[in-house]
Amino acid sequence: METLTATLEKYTARVFEPFPNEAQCPTCGYFDVQHPDVKRLIKIRDPHGVQSLYNQCRCKCYRSEDLQKWERYKRETQSLIPGDHTFENFKHFPGTKDMYEAAVNFANRVGPRMLVMVGGTGTGKTHLLSAIGRIILKQGRSVRYELATQYIERLRHSYSDDQSRGISDLDPAGDLYDMRIWYNRMNTLLIDDVGMERATPFVQEQINTLIDERINTGGWLAMTTNLAKDEINEHLGPRVASRMWAESMEVKMKDQVGVVINTGSDRRA
Repeated sequence: METLTATLEKYTARVFEPFPNEAQCPTCGYFDVQHPDVKRLIKIRDPHGVQSLYNQCRCKCYRSEDLQKWERYKRETQSLIPGDHTFENFKHFPGTKDMYEAAVNFANRVGPRMLVMVGGTGTGKTHLLSAIGRIILKQGRSVRYELATQYIERLRHSYSDDQSRGISDLDPAGDLYDMRIWYNRMNTLLIDDVGMERATPFVQEQINTLIDERINTGGWLAMTTNLAKDEINEHLGPRVASRMWAESMEVKMKDQVGVVINTGSDRRA
């Protein structure tokens, strides 16, 4: 019979997906073990806790100044805000005034906690999402920017890992549950290009769950889409469309959603 040491040597010699750079502490070099990808990879590498990887991998910063530095680093690095876009360097052109003002108000916590910016490509939606993110960071709050396709793919990956281990997506021990909780802890979520992902029941469920969680927990959510309401209705279903366009009774009663339609043309054309 093979010894435990030999088994562990074989196991640890396997090639694994690396931990994400965004979860690595710049001070001690260890990791944010609450990051959902880190938790998922620890479970894959050490499913039974034999190697105590959770404790081995966790950030070693204990002094208050190191912890504060680590928290700032996490907020900035895990935000994934693209480019160097700000409100100051936004190029105004006809049709963008309402969208610009709505983005500034949202960043400064004026008005509804959910903002939907609708418009064609090249009309500045991503620029304004990034500008919102930078203001949120300056306020010392957590924020996360992601393309809708990337957001769905991360959830799908977690769901696949759960399924391979026989875990229900409603199981608190599951990776998908951890991923949702992690996203929901973010003060502000910025989801770009909703409607570009391939339409499936899983996608519809995740987008609807995202909106529900933000509304019910008091989180802030800004989304952009190139699709009109009837296109969102066809692509993601009437429930998502009614929430994004602030037509569901629940959303109306809470006055949680602001919708702004950009009428400008593609400024990159």
